[in-house]
Amino acid sequence: MKVDLKIRSPTHIGSGTTLNKHEYLFDEDQASVPDLDAYFREHPDEIQAFVAAMERGAPVGEFFDHTGQYSRYTLSSWVSSGSIGNSQVSVAIKDGTGSPYIPGTSLKGWIRTALAYRLLTNGSHLNRTDGNSVEEHFRVGDEGPRHDLLRCVTVRDTEPVSTDRLALCETKTYSLQRSGTLRKKHWSNYAECLVDGTELTTEILVDAPLLNRLVDRESATATARAVFGDDLSEEGMLATISAALEQFQAVVRREDQRLIDTEGIVEFYSTLPTTGPFFRIGFGTGHHSKTVSLALSETKRINANIEAGLKHADCGGSLRKDRRSTSRLFCSRCSEGDIVPNFENVVRFPKTREFVLRNGSPYAPLGWIEASLRGPL
Repeated sequence: MKVDLKIRSPTHIGSGTTLNKHEYLFDEDQASVPDLDAYFREHPDEIQAFVAAMERGAPVGEFFDHTGQYSRYTLSSWVSSGSIGNSQVSVAIKDGTGSPYIPGTSLKGWIRTALAYRLLTNGSHLNRTDGNSVEEHFRVGDEGPRHDLLRCVTVRDTEPVSTDRLALCETKTYSLQRSGTLRKKHWSNYAECLVDGTELTTEILVDAPLLNRLVDRESATATARAVFGDDLSEEGMLATISAALEQFQAVVRREDQRLIDTEGIVEFYSTLPTTGPFFRIGFGTGHHSKTVSLALSETKRINANIEAGLKHADCGGSLRKDRRSTSRLFCSRCSEGDIVPNFENVVRFPKTREFVLRNGSPYAPLGWIEASLRGPL
């Protein structure tokens, strides 16, 4: 099934490489990356001078008098070279032609998370929220990776788009304080992001014959129906995936809105469509503590994360299991015991959110992508 995607907030999937500010040429609201290989093929006598310039920390703009024919790509710049300082810029993933795209694996990862949330809300048992615990719910047979039911689902890489759909963005992590407000960290991250309004296409494929081979006994069939719904036809499985994406985006959105009262982010969520399937990818947005764990009760969420350094809402002290009652908590600072594990007594977590900034203020959360599925489900 073909799927149309529309970027609703800046989205970054990294290539694993970084550049520093000296490797970009900044010109007002644009930045370009020069093609050094092409330039030095035509000007081999300038290599030594270039190396000397880089060793003294000079920007490439000091060395290049013109960039047009030697530019690898140009993108919008939402930041100045001065604001980047000594930070590295995470480069967006691109195909062999240098065009950005979204890998199918990133989209499939969010589908897996949405289906896991659906499983848990439908009664599947989970006391922990780490990756291994979640993966167990998708496995049949000997429960190894070869028997993972999500092998039956393939998500294609999106069609590539032009680099003019990229922007060099600043992102900043905000932490939740005991008062319930968000405070920004001192440092920023920088990344090439696909900007809002970018349109891409992908395809979701279901391999029904592979599913039939994996589901070779009654217990395996029950597991498959728990994951994909009672209708294990291609159409039925795609319908379940679409419904899971829609259900899950609403939950993640509500959690963000409950935590965040920053003007720019409130405005973003007020304009985001409230129905339909969505993906949210990149920069740790799919971490289990921010996603799957939302299906757990407050008590289970707290108990599953007690080793992560949770804080007492009253005094900010560190919490641990109360030795007198393992179902209650003890505060090391105020020595209060018999604390009920709920969010009246425990500072809410996860305690961080990362936003894209514009003009120094939060502009949008990262990675929201609206999906439109073509054809009947």
